[in-house]
Amino acid sequence: MEAYFILLPVALTSWAALRLLRRRGASPGAWREPLFRTLECVGLTVVFALVNTLLGAALTLLLRALARNFVSLYLTTDSVLLGLSALQAVAFRWWWGSGRGNGKDATESQSHRGD
Repeated sequence: MEAYFILLPVALTSWAALRLLRRRGASPGAWREPLFRTLECVGLTVVFALVNTLLGAALTLLLRALARNFVSLYLTTDSVLLGLSALQAVAFRWWWGSGRGNGKDATESQSHRGD
């Protein structure tokens, strides 16, 4: 039960934001594209977190072997790593989606080429 408690405030603020957008005239389908982008970032976060953890563990074991110093593997599972992985995912998603390096999505860049 406690594990799901953290989802409650997120669900309530998301619901409130949806209500606010609907009052301002946004269509229900307006959430589709942002939702897909968010899910892409969640998936990228998982990938970055996995690679960062594996790389950190490998570096830790390498340091143990070469320097003969004890370096804890717990450092690679710090919660800060998840936050940094999320930032990497967002930056990667923005970079991947940029058209001509201007920060706009490729679809936006293509639609404005005729202007």
